[in-house]
This record gives sequence, structure tokens and C-alpha cells, in this order.
Amino acid sequence: MLELGPDSPQMHREAGHEIARLGIDLLWGVRGLANEIVAGAREEGLSGTRFFENSDEAAAALLNQVREGDLILVKGSRSVETDKVVSALKETFPLAGADKR
Repeated sequence: MLELGPDSPQMHREAGHEIARLGIDLLWGVRGLANEIVAGAREEGLSGTRFFENSDEAAAALLNQVREGDLILVKGSRSVETDKVVSALKETFPLAGADKR
């Protein structure tokens, strides 16, 4: 979403509005305009929001929050390095039946 141009902040905020309307329990944003997504969700009443300056901080916090049975969607660009969040989750919570290479 970094390529959206001058309307990017408002479009990110609108995404946050929609996420809150979907009944999501938690929304965490990492870096940059993710703060607009978090702000939009808060405007719609989603209290389970947090913003992190980097993916390392988000990964550490998430490992303390996640519980068995949680469904987690990690969405982000390579520049935000959300692959660090995915790696931390995979190391801590291996999927049942997954190849452990």
C-alpha cells in the first residue's frame, strides 16, 4: 500500500475502519502508515489495537499474547520486515504435522 500516492494515509485509515467493522479482536500495526490503520480501527471502537515502530518489537509482543486456537493474519511489505513476525511465530508455535526443516 506504499504506492497509493497522496491519498495513502486516508486509505489506510479507511482500511482500519473496515477491519474494526469486521469484528476482529486485535489489530496491531507495524511502522509507517500502519499507524493510520490502527487509528482508523480505534475510531470505529476497536480497543485491541497497538502500533509498533518495528517488526522485532511486534514479534516479541505477539509471542506473549498468542494462545492456542488463535487465528493470526500477518500482512506487510518486505520493507516492514513482517517476515520476522512470521519466523518468530513459526519457531515458537510449530504447526501440527508441518515439516520441521
